[in-house]
Amino acid sequence: MTQATRPLAEKRIVVTRPQHQAGPLIEALEERGARVIRMPVIDIVPMENLSTLDQALHNLVAFHWVIFTSANAVSIVLARMETLGIPAQAMAARCIAAIGPATARALAAHGLRAQFIPDQFVGEAVARDLPAQAGERALLPRAAGARPILPKMLSQRGVQVHEVPIYRAMPARPKVETLSLISQGVEAVTLTSPSTVNAFYEILTTHGLHPVHSLGEPLFACIGPITATAARQHGLRPLIIARQYNAQGLVQALLEAFSEAVEP
Repeated sequence: MTQATRPLAEKRIVVTRPQHQAGPLIEALEERGARVIRMPVIDIVPMENLSTLDQALHNLVAFHWVIFTSANAVSIVLARMETLGIPAQAMAARCIAAIGPATARALAAHGLRAQFIPDQFVGEAVARDLPAQAGERALLPRAAGARPILPKMLSQRGVQVHEVPIYRAMPARPKVETLSLISQGVEAVTLTSPSTVNAFYEILTTHGLHPVHSLGEPLFACIGPITATAARQHGLRPLIIARQYNAQGLVQALLEAFSEAVEP
């Protein structure tokens, strides 16, 4: 293939997404010639005690909305419903919101349709545009320690939010071979959430590596502005930010970055 059909030929690009979510991004990068280095930096760990989630699921009828902000939340909630013997139809009877297409696809895999997906795939857009009325109740099962802006903004609109932490994003244990490989230099690192930014930084510094200089000063490709903010806080530069906040947008940002000079 030519450079035109493989525009990322021989570019060493680190993919930090959890292994079970990284497939589409890896495939898109490899199709364009990139040498992908798989380095999942977070493990999704369900909370040991899910009794609060169980209570909410047994009482789904009390909620007008169920808001999913990640595919991980969808997987954990639907698995829990199966364990409890609660049919998926009980969820289908609620109004369901998904933060973006990937989360909507995770719902669709269980036969569920998201009635609302914001134009921008961030919590602020969900809170601003969700067609909920004051006084309605919303169930929000999501990661522990997630940004408070979504429930705060919804509460300001009069929506009663029942937030339930159902999992933690914990730093993973990378292979020694992977750390050795990236320390030989890479052209780009993809970052898809503040959690991946924080875990990436923690893993490298714990192993005595500088997140920028030890990797040959790569581009840090962020899936959106919130991830970029977390990257800046850790001094990860130069940054590029996807205009479309998904894997496709991330790949497009990389294509554009490597075809022109990038400002730090």
